[in-house]
Amino acid sequence: MASAHPGARIHIPSSHLAIYSHISANMIIIQYIDVTLRGYSHLREVSSMFQTEEEMKRRTPRGSLDRLAYLQQLVTEFQTTDSKVCKQEVLANLGNFAYDPMNFDNLRRLNVADLFLDMLTEDDDKLVEFGVSGLCNLALDKELKSYINENDGVGQVQQCLLSKTPETVLSAITCLMFLMTPSSKKEICSSETLSKIAAFSESEDRRLRNLAHVFFQDCCTVEQRRRYLKETPDDETNQGIVPS
Repeated sequence: MASAHPGARIHIPSSHLAIYSHISANMIIIQYIDVTLRGYSHLREVSSMFQTEEEMKRRTPRGSLDRLAYLQQLVTEFQTTDSKVCKQEVLANLGNFAYDPMNFDNLRRLNVADLFLDMLTEDDDKLVEFGVSGLCNLALDKELKSYINENDGVGQVQQCLLSKTPETVLSAITCLMFLMTPSSKKEICSSETLSKIAAFSESEDRRLRNLAHVFFQDCCTVEQRRRYLKETPDDETNQGIVPS
């Protein structure tokens, strides 16, 4: 994870698209997705910052709460506070912890996936943004991916494509890619969803435009790309794609 202050400039390799979610006033999560023809890289492959359990224990000061207890404290605070700002900050912190696979077991025990899912229907745009971002991180875990898919996660994430907040849409598209399985592919690649994502391929926002193309390249058939992106065989040849 990289620390940053609002407005801070972070260098991103030109061959990558940065999908980011603000986690707090001074924290930002950077998720790199390769937009070359090789497709997107899974976040675990850029996880040099992840700690082993032994490393976490070594860095934890004596007397500090253990990781599970601290996460439980965050969940309890979220459920009991009446402050909208506090809820946003706590949810952002939970999303921050969801970025590290070392926390997946504890997050499963605390049913944090359900908490994130519940946020997708909130009226507060920030809660929706942090909820779908948290799901995006959790979907990298096989068990959590299955749980999200089995609990109408795809349908709820698809609704986030209608958001006016670019960061929410970016996380929603990425989350759909991570939730892709042989059994969920039909729902994810429905005509309605492909039409929405295809519209982003012409967005003025470069991040949305590039990610839409990555989605179609990695998750869709040649026929779907031709239908929704109006690709021609020449376009496929120029991109190094071998038509099927």
